[in-house]
Amino acid sequence: MSPLVVDKVLSALTKENRAHKVTQDVILKGYRRHKVNGELYPAAVPYHDGEVIGALIEGITTKEMEYLDKFEGDEYKRVSVTVLTGPEKTVTRCFVYEWIDGDDRLLEEDWVLDQAQITRFLATF
Repeated sequence: MSPLVVDKVLSALTKENRAHKVTQDVILKGYRRHKVNGELYPAAVPYHDGEVIGALIEGITTKEMEYLDKFEGDEYKRVSVTVLTGPEKTVTRCFVYEWIDGDDRLLEEDWVLDQAQITRFLATF
């Protein structure tokens, strides 16, 4: 999930405005992000030789994780994964929201994060 989206969702749900710390970009091996038909958000799914570039967000409380779980709904499941961080490719454990709502709405096209998509998505709040 984009750090901007995390902060916006948590601000809307908790009525608190605080920025979370993005420590660095990460590489998640063994996953791929698909476009979801008719949606602005992606679906991260296991994929044997896939690779997803994302952000490691720190400082999220247990309560905030519960809010994010509710926000993601039944389409996703939070799973523990390992990612590679930094130039040394240090292995770090974290969570990712994995798509579990089947393949029927997934497009073959990869989903790529861009500022225009984030802006449109954030406008829905």
